[in-house]
Amino acid sequence: MMTNHQSKENVTESLKHAFNSFINDIDSRNVISLEHKFHDQFLDHVSIGGYTELLVSNKDKYIQSLTEGKIGGIPRKIQINSLEFIDNFGIVKADLESNVMRFQTQYSFLWQDGDWKVIHALVVANKI
Repeated sequence: MMTNHQSKENVTESLKHAFNSFINDIDSRNVISLEHKFHDQFLDHVSIGGYTELLVSNKDKYIQSLTEGKIGGIPRKIQINSLEFIDNFGIVKADLESNVMRFQTQYSFLWQDGDWKVIHALVVANKI
Protein backbone atom coordinates (compact mmCIF):
# COMPACT_ATOMS: atom_id res chain seq x y z
CA MET A 1 0.00 0.00 0.00
CA MET A 2 2.75 2.47 0.81
CA THR A 3 4.58 3.84 -2.17
CA ASN A 4 7.93 5.57 -2.30
CA HIS A 5 6.07 8.90 -2.21
CA GLN A 6 4.13 8.09 0.93
CA SER A 7 5.74 8.12 4.33
CA LYS A 8 4.47 6.05 7.23
CA GLU A 9 3.38 9.31 8.85
CA ASN A 10 1.26 10.25 5.81
CA VAL A 11 -0.40 6.83 5.74
CA THR A 12 -1.10 7.02 9.48
CA GLU A 13 -2.59 10.51 9.12
CA SER A 14 -4.72 9.42 6.16
CA LEU A 15 -6.15 6.52 8.20
CA LYS A 16 -6.86 8.80 11.18
CA HIS A 17 -8.60 11.26 8.87
CA ALA A 18 -10.64 8.47 7.22
CA PHE A 19 -11.71 7.13 10.63
CA ASN A 20 -12.66 10.53 12.06
CA SER A 21 -14.56 11.44 8.90
CA PHE A 22 -16.39 8.09 8.94
CA ILE A 23 -17.48 8.49 12.58
CA ASN A 24 -18.52 12.11 12.07
CA ASP A 25 -20.63 11.10 9.05
CA ILE A 26 -22.39 8.45 11.17
CA ASP A 27 -22.99 10.97 13.95
CA SER A 28 -24.48 13.46 11.48
CA ARG A 29 -26.27 10.73 9.46
CA ASN A 30 -24.53 11.89 6.29
CA VAL A 31 -25.60 8.88 4.23
CA ILE A 32 -24.47 10.33 0.90
CA SER A 33 -20.88 10.69 2.13
CA LEU A 34 -20.94 7.31 3.88
CA GLU A 35 -22.01 5.44 0.74
CA HIS A 36 -18.48 5.91 -0.62
CA LYS A 37 -16.67 5.06 2.61
CA PHE A 38 -17.98 1.52 3.03
CA HIS A 39 -16.39 -1.44 1.30
CA ASP A 40 -19.04 -3.50 -0.51
CA GLN A 41 -18.30 -6.44 1.81
CA PHE A 42 -18.67 -4.38 5.03
CA LEU A 43 -19.87 -6.19 8.14
CA ASP A 44 -20.70 -4.71 11.54
CA HIS A 45 -20.81 -6.77 14.75
CA VAL A 46 -22.23 -5.03 17.82
CA SER A 47 -22.59 -6.24 21.38
CA ILE A 48 -24.81 -4.08 23.57
CA GLY A 49 -24.41 -4.29 27.34
CA GLY A 50 -27.33 -6.09 28.98
CA TYR A 51 -28.32 -8.00 25.83
CA THR A 52 -27.20 -11.49 24.89
CA GLU A 53 -27.93 -11.15 21.16
CA LEU A 54 -25.18 -9.97 18.84
CA LEU A 55 -26.33 -7.40 16.27
CA VAL A 56 -24.91 -7.96 12.80
CA SER A 57 -25.41 -5.79 9.73
CA ASN A 58 -23.97 -5.34 6.27
CA LYS A 59 -23.50 -2.13 4.29
CA ASP A 60 -27.10 -1.92 3.03
CA LYS A 61 -28.66 -2.71 6.42
CA TYR A 62 -26.36 -0.23 8.18
CA ILE A 63 -27.21 2.59 5.76
CA GLN A 64 -30.91 1.75 6.04
CA SER A 65 -30.68 1.98 9.85
CA LEU A 66 -29.00 5.39 9.53
CA THR A 67 -31.61 6.61 7.04
CA GLU A 68 -34.44 5.46 9.32
CA GLY A 69 -32.85 7.21 12.31
CA LYS A 70 -32.32 3.97 14.26
CA ILE A 71 -28.61 4.67 14.72
CA GLY A 72 -26.35 7.71 14.55
CA GLY A 73 -27.47 11.29 14.90
CA ILE A 74 -25.66 12.00 18.18
CA PRO A 75 -22.18 13.56 18.26
CA ARG A 76 -19.48 11.46 19.94
CA LYS A 77 -16.07 12.24 21.35
CA ILE A 78 -13.39 10.19 19.63
CA GLN A 79 -10.34 8.78 21.41
CA ILE A 80 -8.09 6.78 19.08
CA ASN A 81 -6.16 4.25 21.15
CA SER A 82 -4.10 2.57 18.44
CA LEU A 83 -3.52 2.23 14.72
CA GLU A 84 -2.02 -0.86 13.12
CA PHE A 85 -1.24 -1.79 9.54
CA ILE A 86 -1.19 -5.22 7.95
CA ASP A 87 -0.37 -4.91 4.26
CA ASN A 88 -3.37 -3.06 2.74
CA PHE A 89 -5.40 -3.14 5.96
CA GLY A 90 -5.52 -0.43 8.59
CA ILE A 91 -6.96 -1.21 12.02
CA VAL A 92 -8.21 1.52 14.33
CA LYS A 93 -9.03 0.82 17.98
CA ALA A 94 -10.93 3.68 19.56
CA ASP A 95 -13.28 4.67 22.35
CA LEU A 96 -16.28 6.76 21.38
CA GLU A 97 -18.63 8.49 23.79
CA SER A 98 -21.89 10.39 23.39
CA ASN A 99 -24.05 11.78 26.15
CA VAL A 100 -25.93 8.46 26.32
CA MET A 101 -23.56 5.68 25.16
CA ARG A 102 -19.93 4.53 25.39
CA PHE A 103 -18.41 2.46 22.62
CA GLN A 104 -15.26 0.36 22.56
CA THR A 105 -14.49 -0.19 18.89
CA GLN A 106 -12.19 -1.81 16.41
CA TYR A 107 -12.61 -0.77 12.78
CA SER A 108 -10.81 -2.41 9.88
CA PHE A 109 -10.17 -0.44 6.72
CA LEU A 110 -8.93 -1.65 3.34
CA TRP A 111 -6.80 0.60 1.11
CA GLN A 112 -8.61 0.37 -2.22
CA ASP A 113 -8.56 2.58 -5.31
CA GLY A 114 -6.52 5.25 -3.52
CA ASP A 115 -8.74 5.51 -0.46
CA TRP A 116 -9.56 3.80 2.83
CA LYS A 117 -12.80 1.77 2.79
CA VAL A 118 -14.36 0.49 6.03
CA ILE A 119 -14.65 -3.28 5.75
CA HIS A 120 -15.39 -4.42 9.32
CA ALA A 121 -16.48 -3.06 12.68
CA LEU A 122 -16.46 -4.69 16.11
CA VAL A 123 -18.35 -2.59 18.63
CA VAL A 124 -19.17 -3.00 22.31
CA ALA A 125 -21.80 -0.45 23.34
CA ASN A 126 -22.90 0.40 26.87
CA LYS A 127 -25.41 2.93 28.13
CA ILE A 128 -24.01 5.60 30.41
